[in-house]
Amino acid sequence: MFWEIIFTVFAFLLILVIILKSKKKSKRNPPLVKGHVLVGNLFQMDYENMHRTIDRWSKIYGDVLEINILGQKLVSLNTSEAIRNAFLHEPTATATSARPPTFFGKYALDNFSDTAFASPSKHWTNRRKLVYKLMHTYGEGIVNMENQIKKSLEDMKLQLTQVNGNSVDPAIIIGEFIMSTVEQLIVGRSFGKGSKLKKLLRQVDYNFNMLSNLGMDVLFGVFPFLRFFPLKHSNMLREFEDQKNEMMDLLAKIAKENPEHKGVYQNMMAEVTKTDKEGRPRLNVVNVKATLLNVVSAGYNTTRGTLLSLVHILATRPELQKLLQTEIDNVIGSDRKPTLRDRENCPLIESVLLETLRYISHIPLSVFHFTADDCQINGYNIQKGTTIIPNLWTAHRNDKDFEHPYTFIPDRFLDKSGNLVPATDPLRKSLMPFGVGKRSCIGEVFARSRMFLFLATLLQTASIEKPDDEIIAEFGLDDLNPGLVMQPKPYKIKFVMRQ
Repeated sequence: MFWEIIFTVFAFLLILVIILKSKKKSKRNPPLVKGHVLVGNLFQMDYENMHRTIDRWSKIYGDVLEINILGQKLVSLNTSEAIRNAFLHEPTATATSARPPTFFGKYALDNFSDTAFASPSKHWTNRRKLVYKLMHTYGEGIVNMENQIKKSLEDMKLQLTQVNGNSVDPAIIIGEFIMSTVEQLIVGRSFGKGSKLKKLLRQVDYNFNMLSNLGMDVLFGVFPFLRFFPLKHSNMLREFEDQKNEMMDLLAKIAKENPEHKGVYQNMMAEVTKTDKEGRPRLNVVNVKATLLNVVSAGYNTTRGTLLSLVHILATRPELQKLLQTEIDNVIGSDRKPTLRDRENCPLIESVLLETLRYISHIPLSVFHFTADDCQINGYNIQKGTTIIPNLWTAHRNDKDFEHPYTFIPDRFLDKSGNLVPATDPLRKSLMPFGVGKRSCIGEVFARSRMFLFLATLLQTASIEKPDDEIIAEFGLDDLNPGLVMQPKPYKIKFVMRQ
């Protein structure tokens, strides 16, 4: 009897220890990057290329790691699994859907009056729904959007004819095409090459991209007084304020002079005069200004970076170009314009575009999230008030998800039959260039539509060749300049018209 009691007590204690250890393990904190006792990792970060620093750390600390900068906690999610767990599964998805109190959001976006950098609230939800509606990414809006893109592509084809066989900087032609579609999106029409609006929007977009660089934002967030110093970043902030006001004045003038055309700007301004059920304005002019900055940035630099990278990649792969052109010739032919309906019959084009987005990962750290409540990610305890970094740069190079991740493989997203793998396939689910969950990019449909129509039209019209006057090397991951959205370094190629 005595030994039975002893055995029972021992078994009970053993089970209790296992349970306590299990609970302790389930609430463990993420591995902390080793730093200085007082300042943490403050002096270890390359703030312009923050993704590269975190990528190195991920090799040491794993899928989830914690960074400390003067007491500010940042948790980096370095695999697609960790990112999906954080942003798709409740209750964590709701807890992580906030945005951190960034320097950029406060000082450049009029105290988070926009859609992309603001945290969820009733008014934010209304703004986001409205922007979705105005982007026309469903129903009849898709047809209108496609027609607008085709008009810009006709202008691009004319430019290709003019530079036929000459060495050129493709950024001139590609940038003009993309900005024309942005003009049409914002005000309902394009004003042609070199318009005043295009020039101003490029300046606005450049400063937006540099100011919102996530690494620099962390630095200025810790030391906000730096904005008063004669620094490059501080000067940009002052320029940006003037450019925002100039943009709004010019858009108001265009709307007045072109009442028959309507875009996102005119439709948002119409909402300013409307009220909700409680009698409060649905939008104010500050919301319009800040949200338009989101639209310009999402509409220009993201697609520009992708298409310029893709053209560079294709210039060194003539065999891949021929395969793509064969697909275009068989499905579309040479007599009619490509349409969005052709996407389902052009799996190689779709795979190449997806692989380009994976390979360059030109929004390497996406946009930071913020925990509004305590939560758990991959078994780690994440405290309220923690900045969450969706590290797409490292996630898209995880060899568990992507075989030979540092190699550009054009048919990576095709199955054995040559068909595009569905969006539910684990490979596709591991690819997240537009984010996932409640804060995914609202311009994904617009961006992917433009990319398909651009590539199909370009290769239907011309071939891309190496330049005569300089060497164009294989596109490398060091060929991207820093920014919230990284951009390829300048290069030259030849567009040769097809017979």
